[in-house]
This record gives sequence, structure tokens and C-alpha cells, in this order.
Amino acid sequence: MFWLVTNKQFKKESKKISNSFLQHSDLIGEQDKSIAELTSQSLNNRILIEKNQDSIKSQNEKIARLEGMVSVMLHKADYVKSQSLP
Repeated sequence: MFWLVTNKQFKKESKKISNSFLQHSDLIGEQDKSIAELTSQSLNNRILIEKNQDSIKSQNEKIARLEGMVSVMLHKADYVKSQSLP
């Protein structure tokens, strides 16, 4: 059985398909944009994490130096204290 399609029907169906395609294209474009934004945010977050890790490492090193200095001072204080007692 053959289907006869009039020019008007063909144009109508063509327009439906075209509109559907455009809607899908818009959705895909929005998804691509969202993916790009999320990727950018992810990279920015990774950079911030790395900077924070570097800062934490630096702070830990400073703390370790201060702990060392306090330890030395306490040992000196103990020594001085032991020398001054009869």
C-alpha cells in the first residue's frame, strides 16, 4: 500500500521534525554549556584545594619550627633552673 503525501502534509511534517530537531539541539547546547561550566568550576576548585594544601603545609612547617624553638627554650629553662638550685 502506498501512502500519498500532499505537499502541505509534507511541509507540516517537515516543520514538526525541524522544530523537534531544534529543540533537541538547544537542549544539547544547554547540556554542553552546563558541562563546560561544571568542568571550569571543578578545575577552579582543584586549584583552590592545591593552594590550600600548600598553605596548610607551610603553616605546619611554621608550627614545627615554633615547637622546636619552644622545646629548646624549655630545655634551657630546665638547665638554668637546675644550675641555680643548691
